[in-house]
Amino acid sequence: MIVKFQRGETIPVWVEVQDWDDAYVDPTAVKVTIIDSKGVVKVNAAAMTKDAIGKYVYYYNSVATDETGWWRASADIIDGVGAGAKVTITPGGFNLE
Repeated sequence: MIVKFQRGETIPVWVEVQDWDDAYVDPTAVKVTIIDSKGVVKVNAAAMTKDAIGKYVYYYNSVATDETGWWRASADIIDGVGAGAKVTITPGGFNLE
């Protein structure tokens, strides 16, 4: 399913974090990167806001001059700190019209 938004809308980017047994869990950090259809980074590793256990959101405020087309969003889910930290990258995206 392609998620579509209009330029000027606020776009929610959601991430759900689950453990190996499908239980929702909270990692150390969740950071989002958003790249427009021309490959320009619009949001670089911004912290996402916790909505509930294991559920995080970032609201991107698009503007009328943003590029149209397919935008990529990816979340880095970080569990642990320092050299022992584990990072899982979750890809996604949306279409801006």
